[in-house]
Amino acid sequence: MIELEDIILIPISTEAEVDALYPIVEQIWQAHFPAIIGQAQVDYMLSHYQSTAVILAEIESGRAYYLLTQDDQEIGYIAYDTCSDYLYLSKLYLIESMRGRGYLRQILEYLEKLAVSLGKNAFHLNVNKDNVTTIQIYQHFGFKIVNQTKQPLGPYFLDDYEMIKQLK
Repeated sequence: MIELEDIILIPISTEAEVDALYPIVEQIWQAHFPAIIGQAQVDYMLSHYQSTAVILAEIESGRAYYLLTQDDQEIGYIAYDTCSDYLYLSKLYLIESMRGRGYLRQILEYLEKLAVSLGKNAFHLNVNKDNVTTIQIYQHFGFKIVNQTKQPLGPYFLDDYEMIKQLK
């Protein structure tokens, strides 16, 4: 367990913990992404990209997952990979009612400190090109768009911007 200023990061590693995480995953995706990528793609991604089995396989391959809580309430989740010279933020999602409270800043500051302590020189992430507000938020925190990517995912595409923040 990692305690930040106002939130706690609880590591997820077992199948039971992933099963317990999944309702918050589904809640966030169903509330946020249909307007961006459409309901059909959200449903597909929940079953093929963020299912319990996929999350468990990612954890087994080394991706770190954490449930985010605030006052014992589940408020979101994150996932990241430690790569050769950078930290890759795969997922950082908060339920809608918890956005705008400074939690993103706390999480990003923690992950930056972690990356630096591991000797990483950059922080990478991908954001859907149509997720304009999120792109602006990451830019506010010093991330820059460095590339456009379009990766197939079944009958859909992950149409993203790759964003990087250089670390000291």
